[in-house]
Amino acid sequence: MKTITWIDVETTGLSAQRNSLLEIACLVTDGDLNVLDESGYQAVVHHTYGQAQTAFAEANGYVQHMHAKTGLWGRLTSGTALSLIDTQLHRYVRQFSEAKTSPVGGNSVRLDMNFMDANLPLVAGHLDYHMIDVSTVSNLASIWYGEPWFEKASDHTAMTDIRESIKELKHYRKAAFK
Repeated sequence: MKTITWIDVETTGLSAQRNSLLEIACLVTDGDLNVLDESGYQAVVHHTYGQAQTAFAEANGYVQHMHAKTGLWGRLTSGTALSLIDTQLHRYVRQFSEAKTSPVGGNSVRLDMNFMDANLPLVAGHLDYHMIDVSTVSNLASIWYGEPWFEKASDHTAMTDIRESIKELKHYRKAAFK
């Protein structure tokens, strides 16, 4: 069975080399976009108090406000070590696919993969190099078919963002892929 591994990350910015990974979530679907495990995987990355203060300071005002609204800043000191997240998430995705067989799905997938490549080598090494980028699909549906942009809650938590990406792709499958 072909699967899609949906990944979303929350960060302090857009550069995996300069910014910090704060949260990650994952769901796996079959090719028809049915979620195979509703619980999925999600974790907040552990930061010491000092690291959390630095992460907050490196973020721009929009990101500071966004993660304050979701409460993410306050959860960093009780998060999970990156090395343990890498092991746990790798174990999770292996339940659904052999190495290099499941493309990564989401919105703006390359950004998420940059942070995975930099911080989660086991997981990044397991995933296929193919990507299913819903942002690209939505842009093409708008350009080619005049399809209006899909309305999202955009609460900027990793798991909610994944669920919305799946819902969005289901919408475009009906609207544009006839």
